[in-house]
Amino acid sequence: INQSQELIEISSQTCDLILHAQELQNRTEGFFHIFLGSLMDEWSFNSNPRLPSSERIQDLIEQIAESTIIINREKRSAQRTGQGKIDLGGIAKGYLVDKIIVELEKKQISPALVNAGGTVFALGKKFRVGVMHPRQESLVGVIEVKNQAVSTSGDYYRFFEQDGIRYYHIINPYTGYPASYFSSVTAVYPNAADADAISTAVMAGGPELIPVVERRFPGVAIIAIQTDEKLVMNDAALKIFQKDS
Repeated sequence: INQSQELIEISSQTCDLILHAQELQNRTEGFFHIFLGSLMDEWSFNSNPRLPSSERIQDLIEQIAESTIIINREKRSAQRTGQGKIDLGGIAKGYLVDKIIVELEKKQISPALVNAGGTVFALGKKFRVGVMHPRQESLVGVIEVKNQAVSTSGDYYRFFEQDGIRYYHIINPYTGYPASYFSSVTAVYPNAADADAISTAVMAGGPELIPVVERRFPGVAIIAIQTDEKLVMNDAALKIFQKDS
């Protein structure tokens, strides 16, 4: 898809994934964004990370704003317009976890705990899932979940520091830079792909996005740790969170 602006055939799964990603982009005010591929390449977090020039970042932000993709589910086709590159890494793990859960339910395998590294789904019974401290080898606390996904996004997975500033792999699509509100965000929701998008979006968008997400994803629990290590939770999170003693 990223190699062409022609109409191309795609699989039904790719079609469903992109359509769901577009929906999540809209529901998170664009802070989870499918066209971050070029920006991610420029920051190069997967190989040799570097701080791009402000001019280059501005160019890429404009590309993102001007890019769209049109999906035809019946014909299983896609056509990208604009120079922005698609990157679905923000929900790929969650999407896979959701597919695994569907298969487990079909085979009546329960209870089960599916762990995709940063995204966990507790199926069939209550499981206790730890919330890592972003700066220490310890837990902030644990949450009890059943038939729900837990997704954590943080500034400690892929990052580099320059001139005393930590730059990490979750980019605000409106500024082109990582946000500096939170060190980690954990979202709990019945759908793993949605939980992934929520934790990513709140990391990028900061505290002002939390009430928006609460309205658009009813019942979502959010546990955020600020860069000063202060714990921020919404009402839904307070019901399931236990602080580590």
